Amino acid sequence: MKKLITILAAVAVSTSFALAADAEKKAEKKAANPEENFKKLDTNNDGAVSLEEFKAGPAGKRDATKAEAAFKRRDKDGDGKLTLEEFTPAGKKADAGTAAPAAPAAPAAKPASGAAVGEKPGVGGDKQPQQQ
Repeated sequence: MKKLITILAAVAVSTSFALAADAEKKAEKKAANPEENFKKLDTNNDGAVSLEEFKAGPAGKRDATKAEAAFKRRDKDGDGKLTLEEFTPAGKKADAGTAAPAAPAAPAAKPASGAAVGEKPGVGGDKQPQQQ
């Protein structure tokens, strides 16, 4: 019985590590630099992405109609080409040295006992916090 529990625990731990590694890979893939993506799509290296180049990319391979609609939304000046400024999500020029803003800090958690900070575990309610 102990052997079975040990084996199950090992499988659970290894599965969680594998899932965490997959999540990291997906996050890295999504967080790709927009400037790099733009350069990959700009196959003729003219500094702009045409509708044909855009549809030949990953978005067009998934759904050409949606890719064309996305292209037209981004093409602010209507010239049929996307500049780097139009291509980036915020419509701003990409800066490879700029990191994404940090997420706000999470609020302080209650102790595991459920007691408010400064209270003794098991003593809750409307009692005053103990002074130390």
